[in-house]
Amino acid sequence: MTPFKEIVDVQHITSNQHGPHLVIIGSIHGNEPIGALALEWLQQFLMQRSLKKGSITLVLGNRIALEKKVRFCEYDLNRLFNKLDSPNKSIEHKRVCEISPILHDADICLDIHTTSSPSEPMTICSDTNEHLSIANIIGTPYIVTNWTDGVVGLASDEFVDQSGGLGFTIECGQHQDKNALSIAKQAIKNVVAHYDMVKVKKSTTKKSLHLKLAHTFYPKSSDFTFLCKSKSFTFLRKNEIYAKDGGTNFIAPYDCYLVMPAKTIIVGVEAGFLAIKV
Repeated sequence: MTPFKEIVDVQHITSNQHGPHLVIIGSIHGNEPIGALALEWLQQFLMQRSLKKGSITLVLGNRIALEKKVRFCEYDLNRLFNKLDSPNKSIEHKRVCEISPILHDADICLDIHTTSSPSEPMTICSDTNEHLSIANIIGTPYIVTNWTDGVVGLASDEFVDQSGGLGFTIECGQHQDKNALSIAKQAIKNVVAHYDMVKVKKSTTKKSLHLKLAHTFYPKSSDFTFLCKSKSFTFLRKNEIYAKDGGTNFIAPYDCYLVMPAKTIIVGVEAGFLAIKV
C-alpha cells in the first residue's frame, strides 16, 4: 500500500473571483517524494482556508515511479515536454501528454524537486524581470537561470514559459534533507500570499543570489572524480581543478559556482554545471 494513496493525480480548486491559475507539480521524479508530501500538505491546507481568487491545480507527476521509488520508469518525464507528438507509448510519454494541457493553461507553475547531492535550496527559471521578481518572492537562497542549453530535452518550467505562463522549478535541498518539505511549503505560501489567493503570511527573506549557468560538463569514463566538495554552490576559483577523468583535468575557466553535481556518474550524461554570479 502506497503512503501517497490519498493524493489524487490531478486536483483542481477554483474560486468565484477572477485571478491567476497556479499549478503545483510534485514528484515528477519518483525518487523525490517531497513533492508528493507537499501536495498532501497543500490539500489539507486548502481545505482549511477558502480560495479568495483564481484557481489552483495540484498535479502528482509520476505516481508509478513514486511507488517504485525510482527517478523514472523508462524515460525522464521532465525532459519530454518537447516529445508530445512522439509515437512512444512509455509510461512517461503517456503521462507527459496528460500533464501538458494543464501546464499549457497555467499562469504560474511551481514544480517541486529535490537533489541527489547536498545543496542549498534554489529556484530555476528564465532570466526575465518578471521571472526574477517572482523567484525572489519564492524565497530560496539562490536563483539559477540560463538552463536552456545546459540540459537536453524540455522541462516543465520551460514548457510553461513557451505556453505564455511563468514556470519555476524549486529545488528544496537534498532528497533526505529534513528541511526540504518546509522549504516547499514556505515557497508555496509565499506565492499564494503574493497573488492574494489565500489568506496566509509570507516569510520575510533576503534577496536571492542570482547565478547564470555558463558551462555543462560531461564525464568521458567511469574514472571521473570530483576533487572539490561535491555540493551545489561550492565556490571555485579561476584555474582551480575541480574534477579529473583519467588523465584529463577539469579546470574552472573563471570564478564560478558548482551547481547540481551528480551523485552517480554516468558516461555521456551531465555530471554537473558551472554558474557565474550575475
